[in-house]
Amino acid sequence: MIKPSFSSKWEQIPGFDDGKYIPLDVEDWIVKQKIRERGKDQGEMGLPRPEDTQLDETHAQILNWINQRVLQCKDQVTEYVTETLGNLQSNYSEEQITIWQDSVHEKTRGTNTKMTKLDNEKKLELRHLREDLGKAKKDLDNFRDTNGLERLPDEPSKFLSILVIVACALIEVVLNATLLQEVSVSGLAGSITQMLLITAVNVLVGTFALGLGALRLRNSVYLSTKVLGYLTTLLLIVMIGAFNMLVGHFRDSMLEKGRAVSENVYALLADDTWFRFLSDPFGYDAFQSTLLVIVGLIFFFITGWKGYSLDDPYPGYSRKYKAVNNAKLHYGNQISSAQDAIEKNCDQSISFLDDILFQAETMKGEHRASSEAVRNIVEAFPERIHQYQNDCDTIIAAYREANLSARNEPAPRFFQTFPEVTLTELREFELLPESSLDELIGEIKEAKEKLQGLHSKILQNLQAFQNFDERPTAAETGRIEKLAT
Repeated sequence: MIKPSFSSKWEQIPGFDDGKYIPLDVEDWIVKQKIRERGKDQGEMGLPRPEDTQLDETHAQILNWINQRVLQCKDQVTEYVTETLGNLQSNYSEEQITIWQDSVHEKTRGTNTKMTKLDNEKKLELRHLREDLGKAKKDLDNFRDTNGLERLPDEPSKFLSILVIVACALIEVVLNATLLQEVSVSGLAGSITQMLLITAVNVLVGTFALGLGALRLRNSVYLSTKVLGYLTTLLLIVMIGAFNMLVGHFRDSMLEKGRAVSENVYALLADDTWFRFLSDPFGYDAFQSTLLVIVGLIFFFITGWKGYSLDDPYPGYSRKYKAVNNAKLHYGNQISSAQDAIEKNCDQSISFLDDILFQAETMKGEHRASSEAVRNIVEAFPERIHQYQNDCDTIIAAYREANLSARNEPAPRFFQTFPEVTLTELREFELLPESSLDELIGEIKEAKEKLQGLHSKILQNLQAFQNFDERPTAAETGRIEKLAT
C-alpha cells in the first residue's frame, strides 16, 4: 500500500502563459512529488507484482497528469491565439483603412486644386506687378535721359538733418519766449501761441518751401524751371524777411502801446505795426526787436539748408528712383509671399499625409509583430507537445529505477516499455492579410510624391519671375528699403 505521506493528487503546472511556453523542471518536480521515494516504497512491497500486465496506480497517475498538461497547454495556446487574433482584427479595421484612403484622396485633390489656383493667381498678380515695374523703370530711364543724369541719387543722412531742424525749432521757441515775454499783452497762453506761430512759419517754410522746393528747382536742366527756382527762392527770402521784420515792429508796438487800455488792443497794435513797417522797415526802437528779426532769418536759412540736404538735389530724381525701387521691393516681396503660400499649403498637406502614414505603418508593424508571434507559437506547438512525452518518460524512468533497486522479485513485463502520452494538435488559425495596409501606404507615398512634384513645378514657374532682371538682389534690399522711406 502507498504511504499517506505521498500525494494522490498533483496540482497542474501551466505549460503556457503570457504568450510563452513554460518548460517543466522535471527533476525539481520529481523531488517535490517524491517519485523516487514512492518507487522505492512500492518496490520493497513487491509492487507492482511480476505478473501484472496493466499499469499500476503510480504509472497511471503520472500518465494522466501529463495528459492533462497536454490538454491544458492546448487550451491555453488556443485561448491566447484566439484573443490575439481578435484584438488584431479589432485594430485592423477595414473601415478605418477606407476612411484613411478617402481622406488621402480628398486631401490630395483639394491641395492640387488649391495650389494650382494659387499658382495661377500669383502668376497673374506678378505679371501685373512686372508691367508696373517696367513702366516705372522706363519712366526713370526717360527722366534720366531728358535731364542728363548718369549718376544714382544721393542718399544723405536724414536723421542728422531732421535732428538739426528740430533743434532749430526748439531753440527759436526759447529765444522767442525770451524776447517777447516781457512785452506780451496776451498773457501766458497768448505768448505761447505767438512764439509757436513765428517758429512754425520760419521752420516749415524754410524746410519745405525753400529747402525741398525752390532750391532744388535751380538745379534743373530746363531754363524755365531753373528761372522759376531762382525767382521762387528770392520770393521766399523776401516774404520771410518781411514777416520777421513785421515781428520785430510788432514787438516795438507792444512795448510802446501794449500798456494802453483799449477794448481792441490787437487792432491798435496791428495798425501801429504796419505803420512802422511802411514808414521805416529797418528802424527799430529796441535792440531786442532787431535781434528777434535776425534770429528768425537765421533759423529760416538753417532749416532751408537742412531741408535741401534731406534728399537728392535734383528735383524729382529721388522720387522717380524711389518709385522704381519700391516697385522692385514690392515685386520681390510678392514672389516671396507666393512661395511662402505654396510652401505652407504643401507642408500642411504633407504633414497630414505623414500623420496617416505613421498610423498606417504603426498598425502594420503591430499587425506584423502580432502575426509573427502567433505564427511562431502555432509552429512551435508540435515540438513543445512532444516534449511532454519526454517529460513523462523521464518521470516514469525515475520511478522505475527506484522501484527496481528495492525489489526482490522480477519487474512486470510492462516495465520494458513506456506508456504513450495522448498528444494533440491545434486547430488551424487564419492570419489577417496585410494587403489593404500595403495598398494604403503605397497610395500615401504616391500622393506625397505627386504633391512634392507639383510643389517643385510651381516653384520653378515662380523662379522664372524671380529671375526677372528688374528684381532687386539681396544686397540691394537694405538700400531699397532705406530709399523707400
